[in-house]
Formats: sequence, C-alpha cells, structure tokens
Amino acid sequence: MMSRIRLDNVGDVAVVVKSATTPDQRHQLDTEAQWLRRLRHPGVVQLVDLREERNDTELVTRYAGSATLADLALPDAGVVSAVMAKVASVFGDLHRVG
Repeated sequence: MMSRIRLDNVGDVAVVVKSATTPDQRHQLDTEAQWLRRLRHPGVVQLVDLREERNDTELVTRYAGSATLADLALPDAGVVSAVMAKVASVFGDLHRVG
C-alpha cells in the first residue's frame, strides 16, 4: 500500500504531505527525508518537515506543481530537449552527492 498524499498549506506556502502508517511506509518516508535533508538543488523539492506522532509519519515538501511533458499539446523538440537537459543536470548533481 502506498503512502497517502495530499496538498496543504503551511502558512502561505503550498506543500505536499505524504502520510504513512505502516512500518514499511514510515521507513520509506524516513529514508526520503534523510535524502532531502542532504540535497539542496533547484531541481529537487525542498523538505519542509518530517512529523512523527504515535504510529503516523508525515513528510512535508514544498509543492512543485503538477505539470508534466504530457501536458503539452504537441511538445516542441526544443522544449523537450531543454527539459531533458535540466533533468540530466539534476541527475548528474544528485549522482555526485551519492
């Protein structure tokens, strides 16, 4: 079973909240939070908080939007190329982090 995901606000900042209730889900969110704490990159969502209460864990990240390349009616090759170059840059930077 996947973690539950919802949109919310922390003050005036839009966030995504992933909620986990099972031990495996909580471990997955803890691991994700550890990575996000280490990463500071404009191509990676920013960790806002990791909340833990009783048997629930919530990972809170900044909302980065929901648009994808599939949202473009007829993606221009130049646009796709530019996006893929940015994605490759992020992967390269993340690879160097570990």
